[in-house]
Amino acid sequence: MYKRTFSLKKILVPGSTTEVFSLAAVILGLLIAIFIDEIPIRLIGACVAILGGVGHYMIVSQKLSDSFDSHRVSSTIPPEFRVTVIPGQGGKRMVFDGFEGTFDDTRAAEMEKKRKKPLPAVQSRLFDKQPEISESVEEEPITMKSTVKAPPIIPTETEIEEQVIQSDDFTEGVRIMRKEPEIPAGMTVIQQEQVSNVELVEKAQDFDSTSTEEFNQIAPDFIPEEEIIEEQFETSHRRAVLDISLQDFMEEDIVIPTEPRKEFDHLLSRVLMAIRSVIDARTAGYAWINHEKQQLVIESYVTETKEQFTSQRKLPFGNDVITQIAMSGKPEILTDIHPSSELDLLNYYTSNAKTMSFIGVPVYFNGMVIGVLFADSDQQDAYDALSVGFLGHFTKLIAGLVQSYTGKYDLLQSSRALDAITRFRSIISSSGNGIADLSSALLEATSEVVDFTTMGIGMFDYEQGAWTVFQVYYRNPEAENMAGSHIDLELSLIGQTILSGQSTMMSDIDETIMRISPGESPMHGGFFAALPLRSQSHNYGALFIESQSGIIPQQDLTIAQMLAEQTGTIIEQLRFHEMFRSTALLDETRGIFNETAFVQRIQEETAKTREFGYPLSLALITMDRYDSFAESEGLKESLLLHILKKIKGNVKDFDIIGEIDESTIAILLPGQTLDKSQMWGERVRKDIASAIADIDGKRLTVTISIGLAQASSFDKADGLLRNAQSALKLASDKTNAVVVYS
Repeated sequence: MYKRTFSLKKILVPGSTTEVFSLAAVILGLLIAIFIDEIPIRLIGACVAILGGVGHYMIVSQKLSDSFDSHRVSSTIPPEFRVTVIPGQGGKRMVFDGFEGTFDDTRAAEMEKKRKKPLPAVQSRLFDKQPEISESVEEEPITMKSTVKAPPIIPTETEIEEQVIQSDDFTEGVRIMRKEPEIPAGMTVIQQEQVSNVELVEKAQDFDSTSTEEFNQIAPDFIPEEEIIEEQFETSHRRAVLDISLQDFMEEDIVIPTEPRKEFDHLLSRVLMAIRSVIDARTAGYAWINHEKQQLVIESYVTETKEQFTSQRKLPFGNDVITQIAMSGKPEILTDIHPSSELDLLNYYTSNAKTMSFIGVPVYFNGMVIGVLFADSDQQDAYDALSVGFLGHFTKLIAGLVQSYTGKYDLLQSSRALDAITRFRSIISSSGNGIADLSSALLEATSEVVDFTTMGIGMFDYEQGAWTVFQVYYRNPEAENMAGSHIDLELSLIGQTILSGQSTMMSDIDETIMRISPGESPMHGGFFAALPLRSQSHNYGALFIESQSGIIPQQDLTIAQMLAEQTGTIIEQLRFHEMFRSTALLDETRGIFNETAFVQRIQEETAKTREFGYPLSLALITMDRYDSFAESEGLKESLLLHILKKIKGNVKDFDIIGEIDESTIAILLPGQTLDKSQMWGERVRKDIASAIADIDGKRLTVTISIGLAQASSFDKADGLLRNAQSALKLASDKTNAVVVYS
């Protein structure tokens, strides 16, 4: 249902030079026809008056047609606003109380308490805190005793379905029930018993205005040619069928962005277009409220006055009406805006746009004002309480879009972080396990996430006994000599991170600030960040990032911080593993003494030989080289385990088995002289050469080389080991041989 109103004053008062000219022609023609005696001249005057009257009639008819405003009648009881009217020199302001209780679905009950405090951040990437700004009014506000009802609540789906007839007897078009008993001009009602369907094709402008308004709710941007079919059924109603192609309601080549921010901007622009198509709005826009930086951020707008609209996206807080709405959290309407105050009140215009009316409505999210939805018009009294309620429904829609955007953005950030960590681990797995390989993997993975000029890692150098720049990635040639430079822990920014284990970030760097070390190249107006390489218990260094192009986004730094923490944890695992290997006595894979433990046992046994004089022999065994070893390290290790099994079957319980390196097995033979040791070696060599190893379904044989040496009464561990290695070298050259050092 629609209510049609118009302003008689706007229709009768001339608004253009053409209208003034037509009125002047009528008056002049009448004066000539009345007061001039000559008949030909009087006839000319009458013709001029008639032509001027016809022209004026056409202009007034067009104005009359354009002046109708459609208002939907509320289907439910609308909420009530308390309106405060504040007159001023710049125009009349109307402030609406009670808006947040109606259009903030999330936390409306807590708004009054929160508004008395500085508003916290909605999210770190949008806005942070909201300082309180006192609002000064020169004149005493006048509170109206009467209340003004807000616009109606949009009908629910159930109510809409009562007005639309769903039928299966047509394949294309939209069917709208006509409730008016009148028969529109140019349309004929066909009785059901005579003809089932009669089609009359007419232009949209020939429709009855009521049916046109109903159709405009479906397609407000255009009026296509329609085919209308009216049917009269036994029930007491009429039905109008609009035969419209579905292509008229579909946008060609529409591409909805998948990136959350672009998708939000796309949907927001469509919301603003919908607002402009319904209310009298020359400009419709939406602005974020950045309380931390005291700024209005124009997110999106649709306007007819592009030349006057500002090109700046960020506008500082001031005495403009949008800032006042953001601070008060109450909708406002401005009317009778004086030209001299327009730019002060509407700071999004750079020059006078002849604005007469303005409306602004706050957007609430989790009980806080995050933005302002606004519109303006060049018509007087273009907005009222109904307009506030109408825009209020769109604020709910925008709040829903914000919630969807933040959810998708968090998912996108989680996906980016997971991809970065996966990439980091992939680089590690394809490279070595050393600290240098780990540092290179960290820099490579971070470089794919962060826009940087110079990036590097500071760690402790045990050889130099100082904190140094371990590795550097750079795009600026001036950073080429940065690797190896000493870090000043006390005065530098990266030193603060190493000592505290906390991230350090600074923008607008000048040459007086030491970033890493003395004598570094100066940095002017860039951004620096140092992220600790920490585990749960220790900090092993810092990742530093420099950028000359501006501040690095917080979400990118968060991902870099996650990679740095992963690196710190892996460094700790590597050091614990190295510590375990250095203190362990057994090789966990082969079950024999490792190099450290075996050398210690050689020292103990040679000391006993020097003290008690009993014989001691050392046998070093290595597998002869085969070309197949180069193809598979696993095959070589399996054959070594096969050899070790045969050796264990030929030793006594007090003999000592260990390893000197990855490919050499060592056996201490206490009480064995050199001759007996040689006989033992020959037995072991033949036993292994004749044995068949079953590995992965393959039957293989292998030969060994053995070097033997006996400790004298004055030999130490290193001398005995050196002699045995000399004998082993000669045996390996011969292959499948036993050589005794003499």
